[in-house]
Amino acid sequence: MNKDIEFIIKKLDSNQKDLDNLKEKLKILTENKNSLENDLINILENNNLIDTSIKTNTYEFTYNKQNTYESFSKNFLENKLKEILKQNDVSNIIEQLYNSREKREKIIIKTKKLKT
Repeated sequence: MNKDIEFIIKKLDSNQKDLDNLKEKLKILTENKNSLENDLINILENNNLIDTSIKTNTYEFTYNKQNTYESFSKNFLENKLKEILKQNDVSNIIEQLYNSREKREKIIIKTKKLKT
């Protein structure tokens, strides 16, 4: 194998291992953060402190309510349009919308972790 290719592959392999380790650490930290936030929410609600803001040297923690919406999928779009429009038009409209989106092509190197 070409020495340049070999060098790059070794570097890519090493970088990918580092990324995998960081992703795992991030996953654990995120799970821990979510658990702590749920604990704090319960304490604030149980003690009627939902209007409380807690500041540290670095962060401010505030109880908030946040709205989330279901995903805007092709099925969602189709079902909602069927409620509004004639059945025949819905499929054509959806296909035109999906097919008219801008498509970009990018050359990439795909990395897949091997089972060890």
